Parts: sequence; structure tokens; C-alpha cells
Amino acid sequence: MKPKTKLQKQVAELSTKLPALTDKQRKWAIEHCFEKEGYLRKKSVWCTECGHTWEPFGGSLLLQLTGIVCPHCGKQLKIESGLKRKSDINEYYTIITCFKGFQVLRHFVARKTCRVGYPANYEVNEAVQNWITSEGKETLMYRSTKMSFMYIDLWDWGSPLEIRTRSANRMKYDIFAQYIYPVRRYIPSLTRNGFKGRFHGISPLSLFKMLLSNSKAETLIKSRQYSLLKYLRNHGDINCWPSVRICLRNNYIVKDASMWIDYILMLTNLGKDVRNAKYACPSDLRTAHDKALKKVQDIKALRQIEENRKDAAKYEDQYRKMKAKFLDLEFTDGLIKIAVLHSVQEFLEEGATMRHCVFGAQYYTKEEALILSARIGDKRIETVEVNLKTLDVVQSRGVCNKSTEYHDRIVGLVKKNINLIRQKMTA
Repeated sequence: MKPKTKLQKQVAELSTKLPALTDKQRKWAIEHCFEKEGYLRKKSVWCTECGHTWEPFGGSLLLQLTGIVCPHCGKQLKIESGLKRKSDINEYYTIITCFKGFQVLRHFVARKTCRVGYPANYEVNEAVQNWITSEGKETLMYRSTKMSFMYIDLWDWGSPLEIRTRSANRMKYDIFAQYIYPVRRYIPSLTRNGFKGRFHGISPLSLFKMLLSNSKAETLIKSRQYSLLKYLRNHGDINCWPSVRICLRNNYIVKDASMWIDYILMLTNLGKDVRNAKYACPSDLRTAHDKALKKVQDIKALRQIEENRKDAAKYEDQYRKMKAKFLDLEFTDGLIKIAVLHSVQEFLEEGATMRHCVFGAQYYTKEEALILSARIGDKRIETVEVNLKTLDVVQSRGVCNKSTEYHDRIVGLVKKNINLIRQKMTA
């Protein structure tokens, strides 16, 4: 896209003056982005580093536990079983720097191509650049992508790195790479606003933009309220800021922002003074949350069941219309089945059975929240919230908001099937 604004023209010109990837930076990516692997193919081992194959001593279990040293290249290899003859691995790699007053994130794709009998071939190509001003304004430069139903980042390396508009899928350019070059440079505004080198589970782009443009984010990171900071990133705002200020005044650290905000919202509905430290800063958040929840449930229990059903019915059409494209979504790993709640009535049943606030906090009215129920047979195990803006698993709660023995398995199953949600969003 041809640069149109003054800022875009400035970024396009400065991008051509960025230094090329140095040999040191390239070697670091190759050294750190890929595990040194060997494949146990029947009776021989294939070294993916140099391509050498040989018959090892020892059984397959011992080799997989201890690894092996390649007799040809001398590298310590992690052993995997498989009959592969070739392998292609891609990993994102980010360099964080500043240039002419801009905070710049340069995202590269490091690729390792292996074939039996040949040494590994490595490529490192730049895919995306995020240019951020000291006021938090972002300008994007990235390559075009090829048509694909499965991938959003099938980069066309023959296309130019140029100014482009924001993609419908934010994950395409908001990259949180596992591998970040250790030599990093930051503009003074970031360090002034509280950034000290840690990302606290937030992508660099999102964190930098928040810190440079949102005074609430600056306040939270300086006061070490990292859970609330991540909540702010996922939801765009915190609608109980006066209670947050009470926490700051009393040096109270909120360790579970989702639970704490749900707790404050329930106290507000109960008519409590949430600007009082007695309520805003509970010594045991889970106990206080469950106590508030019980009061909410007790009040609701005083109403007739039919009134609850009528109240739920008011939102049925709104909820079904809001989540229409997701209502048939379900997946399983053979034991655990996870499916979207189909109606507001199911929110009522889920909240009553699991004794948490999925109904009390009116999650069925939240556009960015997709609520799923994880079950084994007919038994409800945990309730899962996925943020539709970031596609993050925000929370997964069992009975009384406690994690179950299946918690990690459930979260892993949702993350494994996140592409199904993405496909529903773009259908």
C-alpha cells in the first residue's frame, strides 16, 4: 500500500534505513530457535544437523531419555522416534530496537530445512515490523500472505515489506515470539512509564502501546498490578477503577484479576461500598468471592424459579444472535467434551451446578466472551472463558471457582482447537 499520511511516509522512509540482520543476530536465531534433534529410524539415527546416519548402541527408550552425541558433527541430540526423511521447522524470532525516536519490533521467521544425508539449511527472513511512536501510535509494515484456509501467516517472501492496514486477524501482526534477541533497546518514554524489561504474559506490541497511550496501564505496571494489567489488555478497560485505586492506596496486590473484578461487580450488585478497603482488599479473595457469590445466589433463590426463567428469556434472542456462529462448536479428546453454552438458560444451569458467577455476572451479555462448558459424560467439570478479541483462554473454573485435576488438560484442549474458533469468526 502506498503511504498516505505523514507518519506512514516517515516510517516507509526510515524502514529502508534500518540496518540489515547481522551475522551475530542470525547465528543467535539459528542457535536458540531450534532444538538439535535426531530421529530414531528403525535401527539407525538420523542427525538433523549434519544429515549423518548411523547405528547407535542402546535401546530406543534409553536414547530418548539421555539423548546421543552425533559421531560426525559432535552435537548433543535430543532423540525422537519417527521414519521422517525430511523436516521443515519455522519459528518466530523478534528483535526489539529503537530507531529515530520510534520503538521498533522486527519479527523474523527462522526456518530450518533438513533432509537425510544433507546438512540442515537455515533461513531467517523478516515478516513484520511494528513502528510505535512515543504517544503509542502504531504503523504496520509486513509482507503479504498467500491464500490458505489453515494459516494466517503463510508469508509470501517475494512480496515487499511495505505499509499495510491492520488485518482482520490481529494475531497476524501482533506477534509474541518465544525467542527474542537478548540485546534490546527501548525508547525513553517506555522506561519512564514503568517498563523494566518484562512482558508479564502480554505481547510486546500490546504492552508498549498500552504503556505509551493509557495512563491506567502505566499506573498498574508501576504498582506491580500485573494481573490487572493483563485484564486491561484483554478487555480494553477496567470498569471498577475506583476500587482499583483503593487497592493501590492500601498496597494490595490483585493476583487474580478476573476473580477480583467479578467479586467487586457482585458486591456492587449487593449494594456494598466497594470503595471501602474492607471490601476492596480481602485477605482471602477466593473466600470473599465465594461468600459474595453465596449471597447473590441466596438472593436469587428467594425469587421464584419462573421469574429467573423469564429474566433469562429476555436475553435469549440477543445471546443467540450474538453467538450464532459459535453455537454448534464442540470438540473432544475422547474423554472430555467441550461445547459452547447454547442459551442463557444453560448459563443459569451452569452457574447453579458449578456454584460460580457465570450467570450472576451476566457473561451472556459480553460480546467479547465465549463461554464453553467442559464435561465428562453428563457431569460438568469446568467452565471456560475465551476472549474473542485476543483468542486467549481468560479463565477456566471448576466448582466454586476451584481448578480440577483436569484443568491443564481442558485448557490445553481449548488452545489446541483455537483454530476452530478462529474459523467460526471468519466464516
